[in-house]
Amino acid sequence: MDNNIKFIIRLKGKGEVLDVNTKIKDKKKVELITFIRNNVRLVKCSGTIKKTVTKYESKKEIERIDIEVDNDCIIVTNLNDINTHTDDTIIELYRERLILKYFLSY
Repeated sequence: MDNNIKFIIRLKGKGEVLDVNTKIKDKKKVELITFIRNNVRLVKCSGTIKKTVTKYESKKEIERIDIEVDNDCIIVTNLNDINTHTDDTIIELYRERLILKYFLSY
């Protein structure tokens, strides 16, 4: 965080370890976790995503199923200026990053 690199990442789990209201259990990591807590912002993202899943058999499409998937997650960022980067802006930037990631992987 000292190198001025800005980031937006998805946190595994519910982010309890970075929640300022949660007691730090690992005494060896108190300084590190406190430093991170003081320099990042947590953005809660919730909702559902509608997806279409396609079932194939012998490379032939046989069925399409529409499903809804929970999209609850915690996004961590060091873009701390809430006036410039609202929670909705952070969520949108994260989603755009994911679209780019999946696009480049093909």
